[in-house]
Amino acid sequence: MLGARAGSGLGEVLVPAEVWDALRADPRLPEFEGSHEVEVGLRQGPRPPRGMCTLSLTPRHSGPWHWLARAREEFVRLCGSVLPGQRPGGRDAVPPAPSPAPSDDLCPICLGEIGERRSLNRCGHSFCDPCLQGAFRVRPVCPVCGLVYGTVTGDQPPGGSMSSARQQSLHLPGYEGSATIQITYTIPSGIQGVRG
Repeated sequence: MLGARAGSGLGEVLVPAEVWDALRADPRLPEFEGSHEVEVGLRQGPRPPRGMCTLSLTPRHSGPWHWLARAREEFVRLCGSVLPGQRPGGRDAVPPAPSPAPSDDLCPICLGEIGERRSLNRCGHSFCDPCLQGAFRVRPVCPVCGLVYGTVTGDQPPGGSMSSARQQSLHLPGYEGSATIQITYTIPSGIQGVRG
């Protein structure tokens, strides 16, 4: 029987159907979903190989999902600890695999072994060179920690601006002795353009 493995998308995992059936009854699945802030479910789309299921780890909150690759690794380990035909939590159940220390040999983007290594100079995170080039074409930030390497531009209409001012008279509850920074965005009406 094939084991669980990462799918083609960031939050995709391919698992044997028997493992998914056993995992749905395992109390560790809701614990995993709660601790990683994800929902695990069957992904709709092209059929996976016979006897396999494509699962999707969907973040419960919007925002940067750089942590999703690590959650997927841990989910693959969880799937590997669920053996068909054994009662979850029973005396025959396999205990959850301990989380190994993060490996410097795995690319956080593709989760494969790093071939042509490229390390970012300011944060030190390492990736496969093609993976990092692809990520930087989308947005010039470290995919792990979000440190900006260049200029991040959006696709809003041209002519927008941002200004900030320190407001001594405006106080947030609990911070009465501190000033407040007020940020004002001016975005003109128009049609979004191509990302620059």
